[in-house]
Amino acid sequence: MRTISEARCSSLEERIYLRLLAERHTAQDSRQLLREYIAELLHPDDSFSFITESDEHLKQKWDVLDEYFVRGGLLTESKKVLAEGLLGSAWEGIKSLAGKIGGKVIDAAVWVKNNAKDIAKKYGKETIEILKKIGGKLHEVVVYAIKLLPGGEIVLEFLSTVAGSIEEKIKEMSAAIGKKVEEFVSTAKKKIVDFFFEYVLKDPALKAEILSAMGLKESRLNNVSLLVEEESGSSPSELVAKTLGLPSPERAKAVVAALQGKGDDPAGTLRDAGGDALGKLIDFWLKLVKKDPKKYHEPFFKSGFFEPLGTGYGFAATAILGILAASELPWKALTTYVNSIMRGFKGGMGKPEGAQTKYAAAYLFLGNKSNEYDASLFKSFITGIIKGSNLEVIVRALSGDVSKIPELVKRLLKTIINGIKEKINEASKKALEVEGIVSDGAEEAFSGVMEKYVDDAFSS
Repeated sequence: MRTISEARCSSLEERIYLRLLAERHTAQDSRQLLREYIAELLHPDDSFSFITESDEHLKQKWDVLDEYFVRGGLLTESKKVLAEGLLGSAWEGIKSLAGKIGGKVIDAAVWVKNNAKDIAKKYGKETIEILKKIGGKLHEVVVYAIKLLPGGEIVLEFLSTVAGSIEEKIKEMSAAIGKKVEEFVSTAKKKIVDFFFEYVLKDPALKAEILSAMGLKESRLNNVSLLVEEESGSSPSELVAKTLGLPSPERAKAVVAALQGKGDDPAGTLRDAGGDALGKLIDFWLKLVKKDPKKYHEPFFKSGFFEPLGTGYGFAATAILGILAASELPWKALTTYVNSIMRGFKGGMGKPEGAQTKYAAAYLFLGNKSNEYDASLFKSFITGIIKGSNLEVIVRALSGDVSKIPELVKRLLKTIINGIKEKINEASKKALEVEGIVSDGAEEAFSGVMEKYVDDAFSS
């Protein structure tokens, strides 16, 4: 029989074997212990990936656009129809998003007709001739620009399958998990502090490391009550007050006592310390997470904090929160979040598509190898919970309140349009090449036209 350490693998056969072993071949009094071992084996770690098998299928599905723009004349009729259908569905998704915030994307053919004189004056009649060939399909060039971006097929799939019905899907999500999310948020602050107290501050090694990250040592904390002046001119209590953003050395004493586990309710003292103090504790902890993600993630995963968001809807809600919480939404984050929204909606009240555990939402908050352990969403969430400044927004976002959709759409559309602009020249060149037009002058002119069309089409 293999030992537990030898069985640490991802094979389904061994997981089933261990489950059967627990259920059939152990005594009642030892069964629970073995189940705990099994839970540990099956517990998620930093091997979780945001890339699933379905993502590979998506890539294959949307790769037909490359064929369409590289050797369109050689495509079979069925592939040509497929490519045109995909381009059209993605374009409808973009228009749908714009419409949800009161915008109306300008039709390419109409735009070309209305701007023909200006185009001819600026770029010459040759460009007008090119537009006679391509003018009605400028939207295809716009969509293909998305395909050229990393993970572009994920965004295109989102536009094609989710963008047009996102309100309805969010309403379904809200009806299913809204109440549970409200309960989760209302108890989050207590659970976060309890996590620090139970899983970090009670562990001598972890506590020493987080204090070290803060520039503090246990021996210095023990001197706080003495208010001993140091070479720097500051007492330990003043140093702690400054480090954690506390209003006074007296307040620092109480917090230090809590950090040492002293007093009737150390965790309560930390909860009452104020948003800045706890926020800075989180900051220091996240620095340790970045240094050794697996080591410092594990206690939080085991705390069960993210279990209420373990369903597909919880995963989607977390992704929506991520979009709303970000001060800026870079393209890489966009692809992660819209992929998570799609996977979450498909999972519904079950697990997110492709997830093997109920902890998938934790990876959106805390990160893993796939997104370089980016814990910015966790930081935003914690700050809002602790300070209460955006508590209502958090509850509404996580429970899927449709009143947040306009802001959600604005952020999505802004990043998508910025991505289009980044690749529009490359997509324009491909569009000309497939028509047999290879000329630096023609490429420059057509790229200029496409840039103007993108600006005008989404100006509203």
